[in-house]
Amino acid sequence: MKAQTKKIATGLLLGWVVVFILFSSKIAFRSYEVQNLNHVLESPNLKHWFGTDVLGRDLLSRVFYGAQISLFIGTLGTFLALMIGLFFGLVTGYCGGWVDRFLRRWIDLFATFPPLLVAMLLTLILGRDLLGILISMSMTSWTPFARLVRAQVFKIKKFPYIEGATAIGCSPLRILLFHILPNLINPLLLAMTFHIPNTIMLESFLSFIGLGLSPPLVSLGSLTREGLQTMHSYPHLTYIPSFTVFSAVFALNWLGNHLRNHFTRK
Repeated sequence: MKAQTKKIATGLLLGWVVVFILFSSKIAFRSYEVQNLNHVLESPNLKHWFGTDVLGRDLLSRVFYGAQISLFIGTLGTFLALMIGLFFGLVTGYCGGWVDRFLRRWIDLFATFPPLLVAMLLTLILGRDLLGILISMSMTSWTPFARLVRAQVFKIKKFPYIEGATAIGCSPLRILLFHILPNLINPLLLAMTFHIPNTIMLESFLSFIGLGLSPPLVSLGSLTREGLQTMHSYPHLTYIPSFTVFSAVFALNWLGNHLRNHFTRK
């Protein structure tokens, strides 16, 4: 009974995340940036379900838009990190020898830098626009994917069908694309599912400390930062975006656990 209740609750949270991704622009009743100084700092009511902020902007619309931006950054930033890690992992795992030793040293070097520090420095260098944030997120998190792919390729290339493909004259590129890469889909999908919440949290923290997206763009982290100014009198301005971050991260982690159990049973 408890397990069933947990599945239902988590499924609702996951549905909440899907709604943000697909339908936020249609569900939000008002623009996220339109100010109305006659409705400043209103508590949740029938007209403004989540209340309004210090400039009279509808918090519901801003949370929907901010969640969409945070999920976009989390998903695309993770995908870019996966692509970088996939390239290095395939090359090091398949070539082996001095190529593997050389590139592995670079992977280990990048892995030693704290992700938060690297993200902060890259954001300051590249700028606080959407492209700069995406590059920062991808450059801080590609090494786990590279290590995963390298380990999987070392194992897969010893299989008899890989040796057979080499024996009949298949090129290395063909072997990588058509014989090795399809076997990496499940572990990479699983790793990506667990990594998206980490990217969302990293971006939210950067925005919370003022190094995230520049206005008028907003994310859940920047909304939480804005709410801190009036937290004692209007706590909903902080609690609602914070709970939204928690919901997204929790639901995505649950999805990762479910996929891991599914792949394990296979």
